[in-house]
Amino acid sequence: MGWENVDLKGVNPGFDVVPEADYTYSVLPGAKIGNYGDLQIPVAIASEGDSNGRRLYLSYPDPTSDPAKFGWSQKAVKRLEQAVGLDQDEGETVLQWAQRLGENFAKFAGPVKHRKKTNSAEEEVIVADVQLFKVRPAA
Repeated sequence: MGWENVDLKGVNPGFDVVPEADYTYSVLPGAKIGNYGDLQIPVAIASEGDSNGRRLYLSYPDPTSDPAKFGWSQKAVKRLEQAVGLDQDEGETVLQWAQRLGENFAKFAGPVKHRKKTNSAEEEVIVADVQLFKVRPAA
């Protein structure tokens, strides 16, 4: 079969929002520091079911950019460290640690919740967020 028989005319490019539920995740390679200094960690849903393989991103603002506003961020990263069971090594940056999580496809569990967001076209859309303070070890 293959790609030679695919007709893209009838394909809807949109994806359904990941349903609100509790999932197990696998950290993927590719952690990076984003344009605004946030730590971005890609994950894939590892739970059985229709959402298996769907990708989400964990995003943690730079806690040093505004400690009063983003001080929670390092606490949330610490919870992820505890959930995956891989400690940050001495001399290792948080980014290097997050990249190591992806290299090891570290697992953790936690819920996804929906929130409303205004996109660049000024439309209100629903997005799925992993609840950063509710992560825990995978079963």
